[in-house]
Amino acid sequence: MGWEVVDIRNRRRRGEAFATITNNRISLNTDACKLINIKEYKYIQVVKNDDSKTLKSIGLKFIEESNETSFSFLIRKSKNGNINGADINSRPLIEKLFGQRGITRTSKYGVNLDKGDKSIIVIDLNREM
Repeated sequence: MGWEVVDIRNRRRRGEAFATITNNRISLNTDACKLINIKEYKYIQVVKNDDSKTLKSIGLKFIEESNETSFSFLIRKSKNGNINGADINSRPLIEKLFGQRGITRTSKYGVNLDKGDKSIIVIDLNREM
């Protein structure tokens, strides 16, 4: 019987910034957090595209001061103190964005920095991974 090595090296998406969306959380991976200096911020505001018929993108605007429309977020760190990602935990937010049933499955989407405002990470809902 012959044996063949199963190659899974390309599955982790190293070097690629993305967000994972579940029914109660938006998570940014390490590379997404590197797009801005996330340690400078304590809160976010969630913004969406103007077209109310179809949600094409979500923006996470990182801000320093709390206000009535801001959320706190959690920076995940490894044991040596390096940033390992960030989480925004809010079931009501997901329901507001995607409807009462939320989303049907965990999905990963490509992210990039907004061209006009460098404090906004844009989650492109058309770029599912």
